[in-house]
Amino acid sequence: MSTADAPGGLSPARKSLIALAVLLMVLGGAQTPPGGTVLRALGLTAEPPAYTELSFTTPAALPDFVQAGAVPEHASFEIRNRGTTAQDYRWSVYVERGKRRVKAGSGALRLGPGAARTLKPPALRCTSGPVRVVVQLDGRTERITFHSVCQRPGDLV
Repeated sequence: MSTADAPGGLSPARKSLIALAVLLMVLGGAQTPPGGTVLRALGLTAEPPAYTELSFTTPAALPDFVQAGAVPEHASFEIRNRGTTAQDYRWSVYVERGKRRVKAGSGALRLGPGAARTLKPPALRCTSGPVRVVVQLDGRTERITFHSVCQRPGDLV
């Protein structure tokens, strides 16, 4: 009588399949937040690195035209703290045209771990013509931009 035929016995192939299934379940579980916590508690993985997200809230709706002296519509941006400790952020918005850069405004905020805040850009100071609007986190590398055309009151499209 072989092992496969024995009552309650498993063939080596079946044992391998069961071991593979268990391994896949463990690996899959490790990819979940609770699984990651367990792996970190066991010292098998490190704490994920902290980082900051800076993004436009509706990038597909960024304006092709901006009005000088007005807050651009659909250009809100979000700062998100993806770290495990509170962070202080200073941000600035600039309007660039060629080599000229004009600061439109700035602000500061504190975000707790995992927290985010959506902000509206300030009114833009620009002259008629193509411009680049830059949102950047001061003292950091994060920055986002969009290209637009500045219009002064009375400009024709």
